[in-house]
Amino acid sequence: MKLFIKQALLMQVLLCGLIFSPVSFSYSQCSTDVVACDLSSAPTFTFVDQSPAVSSCLELVPGNSVAYITTYVVSDGYLNMLINGDSNNGYLDVAVYSVPSGMSPCDAIQDVATEIQCNFADFANGCNQLGTEFSCTSSVPAPHVTAGQTLVIMVENWSGLSSSFSVEIASSPDSAQLGVPDATINPVLPFCINDSPYQMTAVNNGGNWSGSGISNDGIFDPSLAGVGIHTVSYSIGSGTCSSNIQSINLEVIDAPSIPVVLSTPSSCGAVGTNFITNIDPSVSYEFVPAGPTVDLTTGEISGMMLNQLYKVYAKKNNCNSGESSNFSLSPILPLPTASFSVVTNSVCGGYAGEIDFTGKPNATVTITDGTTEYDILLDASGNYLGWHTPDLTEDTTFTLVSVTSVDNFQEQ
Repeated sequence: MKLFIKQALLMQVLLCGLIFSPVSFSYSQCSTDVVACDLSSAPTFTFVDQSPAVSSCLELVPGNSVAYITTYVVSDGYLNMLINGDSNNGYLDVAVYSVPSGMSPCDAIQDVATEIQCNFADFANGCNQLGTEFSCTSSVPAPHVTAGQTLVIMVENWSGLSSSFSVEIASSPDSAQLGVPDATINPVLPFCINDSPYQMTAVNNGGNWSGSGISNDGIFDPSLAGVGIHTVSYSIGSGTCSSNIQSINLEVIDAPSIPVVLSTPSSCGAVGTNFITNIDPSVSYEFVPAGPTVDLTTGEISGMMLNQLYKVYAKKNNCNSGESSNFSLSPILPLPTASFSVVTNSVCGGYAGEIDFTGKPNATVTITDGTTEYDILLDASGNYLGWHTPDLTEDTTFTLVSVTSVDNFQEQ
């Protein structure tokens, strides 16, 4: 019945506007700057033009006057509250919002997710209440609130019959109490210069922050502040509800340099190496995945698994550097396998070795017949140049001993 009556009245208002005098409505600027501390004495408030807002139950009819009251919870309990107009007739609707940390009251009333209770009045008797502590018949359960919360109370003068109203908070033991906001800043640990921006908080949020590296809504950026000690300040409330300005020193610590790893790949008969070229004995190094260690004097990394990709970062005073580029350790490259035979060279009357090391430049190949080792020279294209030792026996089979190269020969 209540909803039908209010909708019928709304239709009459709109029809009158359409037939007799076309009306255009617009929002004023945000007007949530009315701040109240102690509501137990039922202070009186007046209505203003609407600001942008949303609600789960208020209709916020264009042209209806409203009121926005910012207040602060100083003790836990149920928000047993009475809204009482100066007229005993008409509907007064109320919604209550909890202002999140870092959000302004103006923004909070535009996010229905911050609304903690709403009462679309059942009776046109000029009052509205949360809880059952008062005699008003338009009632919904009181929400539970905790000390430190910032609240916005929004009242819609739906019928337009009241010019002012009072707000009263119950004094029963389980009722929350409101008062001067607490600007005490919540402590934080030192920051690293490369930390992400951080939202500072206080016991009561929604006030103004100032200082090096911090925005008005409390976002502290260590990289903007720089290394050192920085004082930031916070205040909240206005008029008689204004808290004392609170300050805190924030420390920003420099982060260690990102490790630079120089890798030498494995070659024939020799394992590769990995060195941190900008080694700093004053920091510790963490490997991802864990396992390797580093010599803090030489920078050489040991304990790596073959073919495993690693990264490393430096750590000092709880500050981490960024991670290095990927690095790894490949297996020792195997020596080429081949067999050799000595055949008669009909042109020169001597002996020549047959070997295929095409593309292996300037290599010296050592072979053996099981008793004596002999060296073979290869040219820049990997072609045979000749035996170092000419007195070889024809048709003898040889096996490979080693390959060395002045051009860092590596078997692929």
